[in-house]
Amino acid sequence: MYYQTTFQGNQLPEKSNISCFSYDTKANDSFPLHCHSYYELSYVIHGTRYETFNGIPYKITDGSLFFIPPFIVHSNQNTTDVTDLVLQFTQPFLQSNGPGVSSILTLPTKAGMLPYSVIEKDSKVENLLLSLASLCKEQKDPVNIQKYSLNEELSLEWKQRSLLLSLLSQLVDEKQLTFQTEETDFSQLQQLDIVMNYILSHPDEKLDMKTAAHMSGISYYHFSRLFQSVTGFSYTQYCNILRIRHAESLLLNTSMSIAWISNAIGIESTSYFTRLFKQITGMAPLSYRNQYKH
Repeated sequence: MYYQTTFQGNQLPEKSNISCFSYDTKANDSFPLHCHSYYELSYVIHGTRYETFNGIPYKITDGSLFFIPPFIVHSNQNTTDVTDLVLQFTQPFLQSNGPGVSSILTLPTKAGMLPYSVIEKDSKVENLLLSLASLCKEQKDPVNIQKYSLNEELSLEWKQRSLLLSLLSQLVDEKQLTFQTEETDFSQLQQLDIVMNYILSHPDEKLDMKTAAHMSGISYYHFSRLFQSVTGFSYTQYCNILRIRHAESLLLNTSMSIAWISNAIGIESTSYFTRLFKQITGMAPLSYRNQYKH
């Protein structure tokens, strides 16, 4: 996964079911378009950026908390220096801390609801987020890493998990997050990561489902059923969505023509690209560029 291996080294949430990082990044720094099989909470402590979530860029500033469910395509672009906190955790993390949890965590489905919220100053949620940010920085400090005893490492790890569970509990209590019942085999979600990110990294290639199933180590029949269950789309439909997400990024971040962008995502017919783009986003490519380019 490009995002994970580039920006977070070897500490991946699929190894320990949780990861916690606090970043200090510069104006115009960006994280590329990506998606993954685990949950993410992205909290802007200081600064302003555009966070693109399912093709729509949102301008966010101090105190904004984004919740990103599995397999949602997202990226961000700083407009100022930014200090943020990124928390990632897996479905097994939820299940290991709540026996019987077979539902997915999601945003409440209310008309017009944004995929982020601005956290009130001195609230329980803000205090938990800032405590996690402080703890994450302490854990990643190279000086501290060298001197930690095993007991200290375990104590910090348990504190991190306890704070994250308290945060999730508070967000559920405040109805900012909710559980939704899903008939899904969560144990194999991570095997889809490699396929999703390959498609995003190679948008001009047409990866057939037989090859995708082999890549993920799942049988063709089970891959088809798992993919539909997890994403709510057929494999072909979702491939088209990922390509259009890439096209959206090109529309916003380059001045390339519609024909050039169409070819860049492997579609030779500009008219077909325009129809597909409008079918998925509800607007034509140029209209999308004119509305969201900043």
